[in-house]
Amino acid sequence: MSNSSQIYFAVLQSSLLLFAAGCASDKLSNPQVKAATAQTVSCHASNDPFAEGTDLAESAKALAKTARSAADWNAVAVNWLQAIQQLQTVPLKDPKRIFAQKKVKEYLAALENAQQKALQNRSLLSFPTFNSQLLDEQLLLYLSYIAAMGVPDVLIVGSSRSLQGVDPQQLQQSLATQGKGELKVFNFGINGATAQVIDLLLRQVLTPEQLPKLIIWADGTRAFNSGRTDRTYNAIASSPGYQQILAGIRPSWPVQPPATVTPCPPPPSSPTPTTTPSQTLSPLKIFLALTASDSKVATTDSSGFLPLDNRFDPETYYQKFPKVSGKYDSDYANFQLTGQQGDALNAVTNFTKSQNISLIIVNLPLTEEYLDPFRRRYEQEFNQAVEKLSKDKGFVFINFSQLWLNQYHYFLDPSHLNRYGAAAVSQQLAQEKRIIWPVRSPETPAK
Repeated sequence: MSNSSQIYFAVLQSSLLLFAAGCASDKLSNPQVKAATAQTVSCHASNDPFAEGTDLAESAKALAKTARSAADWNAVAVNWLQAIQQLQTVPLKDPKRIFAQKKVKEYLAALENAQQKALQNRSLLSFPTFNSQLLDEQLLLYLSYIAAMGVPDVLIVGSSRSLQGVDPQQLQQSLATQGKGELKVFNFGINGATAQVIDLLLRQVLTPEQLPKLIIWADGTRAFNSGRTDRTYNAIASSPGYQQILAGIRPSWPVQPPATVTPCPPPPSSPTPTTTPSQTLSPLKIFLALTASDSKVATTDSSGFLPLDNRFDPETYYQKFPKVSGKYDSDYANFQLTGQQGDALNAVTNFTKSQNISLIIVNLPLTEEYLDPFRRRYEQEFNQAVEKLSKDKGFVFINFSQLWLNQYHYFLDPSHLNRYGAAAVSQQLAQEKRIIWPVRSPETPAK
């Protein structure tokens, strides 16, 4: 089996282990599932791994016909995993070896389907919703990232413009190339996030221990407009999750304690198995599982980034979407930088300074199509105000808004970058001399 196949198999097994832990306390709703699972765990007595594997596959198919709950689908997944393990141990000289490897590909697809069904029937969230699906998803991913990798060295925050506009992995690579060390970077962008939402995230949802040494707040003017209706913040402020925050309870990593799954041992004549006799549900495996399949966080990558490929073309874009002037853009309605968003900005700058966290505010690139005279006026007002505030408060302000006005291949739409623009922004940030990056050698653990 190739290295890529081994990695894929290991990640899928990690997913299964996650479901096993999540469903361990559930009662299986079907007696047949109990019996089949017990049979699977005890392992078959025969020394024919091909026969055992195909028998387990048939058991998985039978269980899938009556599976209803997360526990049921977890049992189906256990059977598929054991079937795959058995076929992987068919000796190289066995005539059935080639056919067995073909079957493995089929079983992997079936295993992934069972995992998805289990996720659909059981929420991984251990905290109430914040009435924002993406906030819930990003928070779960970030907590698992910390459990697996430690607190990142750099945290990116902002709205959808940040979510798809700064590529953490590209930033890591660019910094490493410049000799800045192997820094860990996570993107915690949230659709619709305003200054109020970022303030809530940094000061109330996350604890100081969960924050890094440097925060990049990458967004734009409209996120700081106090005159607009802040629907995202209002929804979060009325959520069960926020009520729990007010009660002094912050979200925490949900999977406690680790669980262990012991697979069947291979026959004596078989090759070295791809797994060890004891597989423990470590935070790293949980983190891999969360980012390996179509789970709640599958739209983003393992660093919280949303990579989108489409390229903005004004000639075709406006055939599908109306061209809205800034004068009629609700994001700029009653434009004012003072008020609740201004207060939130001040709160964040004061908080980061008190925590010795370096704050970088970045005004992300826009297209000439977007920056009509109306929006340009407010962009100028915003840039001047934040530049002045940066000198007063001691943070760094970087204005990229007019960096690529006509380079449409970097954009998804008039005001959002695609993955190519995100990579280019990350490279620009890595070269920015005003940013003092955290210094950490490969041997030094994260904060």
